Amino acid sequence: MRKLIKKLDSANRLAPALLKRAPSFEIVHSQLADGLGAITLSDGTQAELALPHHTHLAVGDVLVDAQGMMVRTTGAEQIVLAVTETDAARMAQLAFAIGKSGFACAIDGATLLLEPIEDLERWLAAQGYSVMPQRGRLDPPALRAPMRTHAHDHAHGHGHEHDHAHSHDHGHNHGHNHGHDHGHDHDHDHHGHSHDHDHGHKH
Repeated sequence: MRKLIKKLDSANRLAPALLKRAPSFEIVHSQLADGLGAITLSDGTQAELALPHHTHLAVGDVLVDAQGMMVRTTGAEQIVLAVTETDAARMAQLAFAIGKSGFACAIDGATLLLEPIEDLERWLAAQGYSVMPQRGRLDPPALRAPMRTHAHDHAHGHGHEHDHAHSHDHGHNHGHNHGHDHGHDHDHDHHGHSHDHDHGHKH
């Protein structure tokens, strides 16, 4: 029997296309792995959950066994909060805010499905959104944006260095021209001195 021993961190997850062939099993969001024991996967095989004590499983988690074989978690049907909004801009703002908040969410057509949490339900109502409890699955959207990495910060730093080099060249040219002008003024004074000397000789 396959023994699942580790949950992958979200930053290390593979692209959905690569996970599509991995077997899966259904969970209710934020379910404790302790009480699941042996599970039946979508391909009909059995697996044992051997994760650290009190590991919480979220819909969309990826588990691996000792050989690196992957298993996906998908959403079991449960009571969820269904949010509807006719204003597309307000719905986009809500989806962005929920995505940043860490609450589990899913999309069912034009309806946003969220975890059935009372504080969240009250907040949604206070913001003027229409919220109704219904049965649904909190399967995360298939679309995943790339993760921000150190390479993005490095690229930004490169642009900063370019600006610095530009400032250096500007300062160098300015100093050189200033010195040249000073020498020109000195020659002009010397010319004036010669003129006074000639005038005295004629007298």
